[in-house]
Amino acid sequence: MWLDEAGIEFDRGDAVSAACFNLAMWVQGMSGTEIADNWRNTSPLSEVDVNASQLARLLYAASILDLNAFRQKILPAWKLDFSKIRSSPCEATFNVYNFSKHE
Repeated sequence: MWLDEAGIEFDRGDAVSAACFNLAMWVQGMSGTEIADNWRNTSPLSEVDVNASQLARLLYAASILDLNAFRQKILPAWKLDFSKIRSSPCEATFNVYNFSKHE
């Protein structure tokens, strides 16, 4: 939002972790205000579901939570358009880390 008000523009972006979502929204043409509004309008608890199939295993569970709610609720609410992101003229690098393989 402050960047919008200051008129600051970028020609390249690089992100890791949750910032990849900010970068994806920017790459498809959203303003800083729109990106901030998406986060402001998102309840942190609405992003995760209990992984019922693993819950009984507790400490031995592959995971207690999953991100199905994030995929089904948040991504559509944020209007992420992956074809638009892929075809964007903006130069962007999305970095991820595999905790299982430490890569």
